Amino acid sequence: MAAMLAAGLEIYILSSRRTGKTTRMIANLKDGDQVVTLHQKEADRLRRIFKERKLDVRVITIAEPQPHEVLTRVSTASGRGRTHFDHSWVEAFFSRAIDNAAKDFDSLVSAVTGWQETHERTRKAAEMARAVPDRTFFEIRSRRDD
Repeated sequence: MAAMLAAGLEIYILSSRRTGKTTRMIANLKDGDQVVTLHQKEADRLRRIFKERKLDVRVITIAEPQPHEVLTRVSTASGRGRTHFDHSWVEAFFSRAIDNAAKDFDSLVSAVTGWQETHERTRKAAEMARAVPDRTFFEIRSRRDD
């Protein structure tokens, strides 16, 4: 399931390239706003654009898309405007969330799955396949199940 979600996110990311997300974000910015980016190169590009447009917008690069990084690095001082997130940061945030959810689910399944006889046969077949590199796991398993 996580693989399907990750694939869906990847399709979204690829199909939404060059659709004007950054242009729309820039058009909605006001003096005092903040923009969070994933990459320093993008932050530098945005700073140049803001300087040309005479916008007083703070740009913050946070390469690890984690909430605690945002909470510790983004100013919430009174007088600051809204905080906007660059699309690449948002995409990385959701990609990481899907990966973490998949790992958590795998850990949960491992924790509650017992070793019944069928599991034991599969484990032994996998061990035999590692011991005999020219034969695949499925060849060994199918011969043992006959």
